[in-house]
Amino acid sequence: MRIVIHNMVTGQYLGEGGRWVEKLAEARDFQQASHVLQYTSTHPMSNIEMTYVFPDKIYNFNLPLGKRAPMPQESQAKHQTCP
Repeated sequence: MRIVIHNMVTGQYLGEGGRWVEKLAEARDFQQASHVLQYTSTHPMSNIEMTYVFPDKIYNFNLPLGKRAPMPQESQAKHQTCP
């Protein structure tokens, strides 16, 4: 199992050296949830989730972390009225 940081907006993963990468295989493995929490406490980010990655991807799951900026469609939805 691997534990990585995933950007929910761009779809990218946090790689080594703090750079964002497209491929899950290139994502930094934090190995423990506490390491992710420690990293994100000193490197604030928005729209991220901690992703648990298993050899069989049907078992993968995500836990949202930190602040979430409104998505463009959410901003528009707030200003619409129901008929």
